[in-house]
Amino acid sequence: MIISEIPFAVFLERNPYLKGRPLNEQFVHYNDYLQVVHLQQQSIVNRGGDSDFLLQEDGFKILQEDGNSGILIKT
Repeated sequence: MIISEIPFAVFLERNPYLKGRPLNEQFVHYNDYLQVVHLQQQSIVNRGGDSDFLLQEDGFKILQEDGNSGILIKT
């Protein structure tokens, strides 16, 4: 499984409530998102590439395959 981050512009499109917010606030949320992606990437590397989860974006939630919330990013 390859996990990669989405570009900032796409992140804003998928999180429309951030539009009109100060740029520094938008970047804080994007940075939080990137940190979660990085942690998930490190988790896969540490397990030798084997993964039992699938990242799905639902606003700011990172969801597991079974639908349970895994990590919530600050909103």
